[in-house]
Amino acid sequence: MELNITIQEDGSILGASFFKLFEDRDVYVKYELVGKLQQEQMMLQETKIFEEQIYEGAYFCYKQMRLTIIYQADQYYLQGDWTSDNCPNAKGIIKLKKEQIL
Repeated sequence: MELNITIQEDGSILGASFFKLFEDRDVYVKYELVGKLQQEQMMLQETKIFEEQIYEGAYFCYKQMRLTIIYQADQYYLQGDWTSDNCPNAKGIIKLKKEQIL
């Protein structure tokens, strides 16, 4: 998973998320993403799909994420949990390494 986000002065977050299945390079999705920065946490929600390629009859889950900003060993990470309204039994843990800070 990749995130491309911009944090506005008021703490609102705009951006996109990208997910690709490792075992199948032809299956991927790009979402529009919105959220809010609250102290050391980002509350993020995928709101719409603007590009996807998937198997017939399958669908992607829209995720709501609560990620904590962590600084460890000279690296920034976003780590937390996710759930999904359109995939009720789906949930998980996300840990992303920050590649670029602007």
